Amino acid sequence: MVELNRYKFFIGKLLFARHFRRVAGQLAGPILDIGAGSAPFRRYLPHPKIVSVDIRPDVRPDVCASVARSPFRDASFESVICTEVLEHVPEPAGALTELRRVIRPNGHLYVTVPMLWPMHYEPHDYYRYTRHGLAYLLDRAGFDVIDIQPVGGLFSFLSMRACEKLFNLVHKLAFFLPKRHRYLWSVPLTLPVSYAMYLLSLVLDPLMPKDVFAWSVLARPSPGTRGATR
Repeated sequence: MVELNRYKFFIGKLLFARHFRRVAGQLAGPILDIGAGSAPFRRYLPHPKIVSVDIRPDVRPDVCASVARSPFRDASFESVICTEVLEHVPEPAGALTELRRVIRPNGHLYVTVPMLWPMHYEPHDYYRYTRHGLAYLLDRAGFDVIDIQPVGGLFSFLSMRACEKLFNLVHKLAFFLPKRHRYLWSVPLTLPVSYAMYLLSLVLDPLMPKDVFAWSVLARPSPGTRGATR
């Protein structure tokens, strides 16, 4: 599923990677990558000490645990990455409070969340976020927002949906192949279209600035606040 989603949502994945590269140099170690999945951002991080955490053992994280309750001591990490995770957490406020607990006082938190995004990983897909709602949750959890940026826009969203449907169609047409190998047929046929649409979206998305695809946020702990302790 992780392998397929990488190509079905190719445009979104490229947009998230593009924004992450802008802040990766500010993230000092040790780094916690919570809800890491296949850890796609590890390659951009300059610090070697990175701990990946995911609730799914099949993606082979360093630690198998929930974002709502991690096994780490208070202030264990200088930086925390939480990308495309909070929409899958039933209680995002509690999850952010837990992240505040494990981050050091002068550390950084990097978060991405969707505002426009198709349903995925159902039934565990609960929320979409405005910048105001996200800022509110971060403030309540004890974070100050350093920077919040839109990721993509309406054209990115529509392009990704179209490419997702194209991928699904081509994937189904490969019924004659074993299921686990069908992406070997689907990817070469759909990837060029997705990449062309991605490049076009970089030009067209700024024309509609209020239609935001997702948000990326860099935050730090508010002075004098602490997350939940054990």
